Amino acid sequence: MISKQELIDIVINHFNKWDTGVSLLYLGDKQHPIIRCFPMDISKDHEIVLNILKEKSDRKQEAFISVKELREMKDWSPERCTSVLMDMVHIGILWIDEGNNEISEKTYWDYSSIYN
Repeated sequence: MISKQELIDIVINHFNKWDTGVSLLYLGDKQHPIIRCFPMDISKDHEIVLNILKEKSDRKQEAFISVKELREMKDWSPERCTSVLMDMVHIGILWIDEGNNEISEKTYWDYSSIYN
């Protein structure tokens, strides 16, 4: 039998470092971790978007992105940007915010950033 602490240590010390898509997410009081994983392979485009959002979060910025921002950062076509973001919404990696007052277009959020 593996203890809760042993499981947390494995995720922190191994899965996070191996970029497996498995990580810990702490909710609310930061006392109760949940294991976050992607139940499918993610594409290179998905990985690029997730890395952009992680960098924003690491800089203590809100982890959202828009089609316009992704186009400017990666010089992708509007169709490619929309496709990757909507695919990530469909598989549950991102959430859409149509009411973001900071910019005048839809933003796509990494839901885990809400709790960090």
